[in-house]
Amino acid sequence: MVQDNNQISFGGRICMILLFVSIAIFIAIIFIMPKRLTMIEYYATSLSSIILQLLTDLYLEFKYHLYGYFSSQIDWISLLIFFFIYPPVNIIFLNFYPYKSKILKKSLFLSFWVIFSVSYEWVAVKTEFFYYSGWKLWYSAIIYPVLFIILLLNLKLVRLITKFNYD
Repeated sequence: MVQDNNQISFGGRICMILLFVSIAIFIAIIFIMPKRLTMIEYYATSLSSIILQLLTDLYLEFKYHLYGYFSSQIDWISLLIFFFIYPPVNIIFLNFYPYKSKILKKSLFLSFWVIFSVSYEWVAVKTEFFYYSGWKLWYSAIIYPVLFIILLLNLKLVRLITKFNYD
């Protein structure tokens, strides 16, 4: 993304636009969507997703060097992803998940989010927002359903804990 003369390349400009437009869109959706979860559920699931992402990146990005954000160095701009991309996307997913629907609707909803996530990642790679150095897009297609299910299980745990604490 950054050239030797410290000027941002064209791809670097595009990835910054993608980053900030994504943040603006995801935050706007959160503000205008009907709220179906409690604040503690939003907070706990967001915090859990940040921790999971940081732990995953610690190993896959820094230990095994399979992928990364922007450059191979640790930089502050990556924190914007951890705090303003992942949590909002997870909040939107959990907020609109069809909890009381039949398995087919739940499966279709999950499939939509997997396709959205893989597509977003593909665009991120093409714009230099994200890079691969051993990782493959199809790995993500396998991992995303697992991550979304972990989010749902985490929310279930948060609900169990809050119910236990308030009953």
